Parts: sequence; structure tokens; C-alpha cells
Amino acid sequence: MKSKIIISIFSVLAILLLGGGYFYYQVKAPLNSDGQPKLIIVEKGWGASKIAQELQGQGIIRSSFYFQLYIWEKDWRDKLQAGTYELSSSLSLADVAQKIAAGAAKDDAILVTVPPAQRIEKVDEIFAKAGFKIKPDLENLKAADFVSEFPFLKTVPAGNNLEGFLYPETVKFSKEATGREIATKFLEIFNSNIDSALREAIAQKGMNLYQVLTLASIVEQEVPASKPEDRKTVAGIFWNRLKIGQPLESCVTIEYVLGLHKNRYSYEDTRALSPYNTYINGGLPPTPLASPRRDAVEAVVFSKDSDYNYFLSNPATGQIIFAKTFAEHQKNIEKYL
Repeated sequence: MKSKIIISIFSVLAILLLGGGYFYYQVKAPLNSDGQPKLIIVEKGWGASKIAQELQGQGIIRSSFYFQLYIWEKDWRDKLQAGTYELSSSLSLADVAQKIAAGAAKDDAILVTVPPAQRIEKVDEIFAKAGFKIKPDLENLKAADFVSEFPFLKTVPAGNNLEGFLYPETVKFSKEATGREIATKFLEIFNSNIDSALREAIAQKGMNLYQVLTLASIVEQEVPASKPEDRKTVAGIFWNRLKIGQPLESCVTIEYVLGLHKNRYSYEDTRALSPYNTYINGGLPPTPLASPRRDAVEAVVFSKDSDYNYFLSNPATGQIIFAKTFAEHQKNIEKYL
């Protein structure tokens, strides 16, 4: 009996020692000894649980549970402060928690918004005016240089840049951020929005992600996001044209070529020599025209069949006007454009 009690005591002590050792490991051992710094945004009103989830999701700590446990043990639950923090997986969980509890946020963070349907050189202009110490020069970054981290870029033809993948979003960066760091952040956002489930649906339909993005970048600009069913119908019209070898004849590709928006382009405009001109070239343009949002991509992947062969957008209302015949379409052009 006495020996059983002694064994039980030693068992409890062993569990406590092992548990304490594992807790120490979780708190003091960094996730990655050579992790690169990231800007992590802690929003106002976030509690320990939400902050812990964000840190784990961003690859800064290995366990949201132990972060919350450490915060509880230190009695810091009411001390966590909102802000933009430069953190790294090379920091220990304890160091990360201490920074957020102390409010050691960066005061040189730059908030940058990439609007929808912005071609990559326009995005470069936005970043050039934002005040970064190093010009990001996103236009000259090659997709191939990011493939190991983002395998979905394998469908991008050799030598092409990241046009189509800088997902529209508002993001905070450090003034010292490099072009590669900025591009990596936007690729992470792309990966979250054009996620594995959507990419799997693209693959199951026998589609190529890069081609889908290219067509989606046209649909993004042809049809307002507020008209999701119209987007699907327009995507269906474009797919039908591709199947029968008819040029897409998309006006937004003429706008891309000329760098000029018009409600109605002239015949001469549609003859402009460029591989992006879908009036004189069959198939898709060589690259996406800009970065489409998820709903435009979904419209292309889950397009809607219809009897319509033509469409236009009423510039006064944004309404999409469909037509079954070319004669009917011509009447709509005269009426609305």
C-alpha cells in the first residue's frame, strides 16, 4: 500500500514536471529561428483569443492555446493593445506577448489600398507615392521567383510578372518593406481569397488558373460586382465565343491598349495593334488585365449558359443589356451608347 502511494506521488510529480517543461518549451522556444519579420495588425477590440488565432494563422507562434495560457498566467488579458506590430517567428511566444502587452507597435506603418481592376503598373504608382524607403517595383517581379512558396503560380507562363495576383485589398506595411515582402503579402491574400477549394473546382472543370484569372479580369471590368448573375451570363457568352473561335471583342481590352476609357470606341480604336486587342486577336489576352476579385473568378468558373450572344453596359445606369442577335445588339448600341 505504501509503495503504491509513493508510485502515485512520483507519477503526479512526473506529470507536473513534464507539463511544466512543455509549457516552458512552448513559451520560450521560437517557432522558427530564422523567421522573417512581418507586420501584424491587432485591431481595436480584439481579445486574447482573437489575437492568438491571428498570430498562429500568420505563422508567428505555434500554439494559440499556449499564448492565451501565458497571457492568463501573466495577467495581461486587459493589457493587450491594438496597433501594427513587427513580429517574427524567430521571437519566442513570451517576447511576442510582451510586445503586444507593452503596446510596442510601429509608428511608421503605411496603409496602402489596391483597388479592384488596377493593372500592375498602376499598383506600382500607388506604392511609389506611399512613402516607402525602397521603390517596390512590383511590375518587374517574376511569378517564377515565388513558385516555391505559392505553387498556384505554376500556371503562369515563364517570364511573366504577377499581374492578376495582387489581390485588391487594404494592407499595412512598414516603410522599410521591400517589393518582395509586399508581393508576398498580396500573394497570401490571394491564397486566402482564391482558396484551395476554388482552385480545386477550377481543376475539376479542366480549367487553367491563369486563363481563368485572365478572363475574370475582363469580367471584373465589364460587369459591376453588384450584378453577380449578369457576371455569370457575360462569362458564359465569352466562353461560348472562345469555344467557337470567335474573338471576345471586349471593350475593356481596347481601354487597356489605348489607356483611355470611352463609352463607345470607334472602328479605328478596335483596330489598334496589340496582342491585348480582342477585336483583332482570337483567344484570351496574353496576361490578366488586372487582379480580379473572387466573385469575378467564380463567375468565370460557374458561368451561366444562355441564349444571349451579345451585351453592353448602359453608361447611365450600369445596367447590362443583353441581345440574342447582332441586329438586336446594334439597336441597343444606338439606343444606349
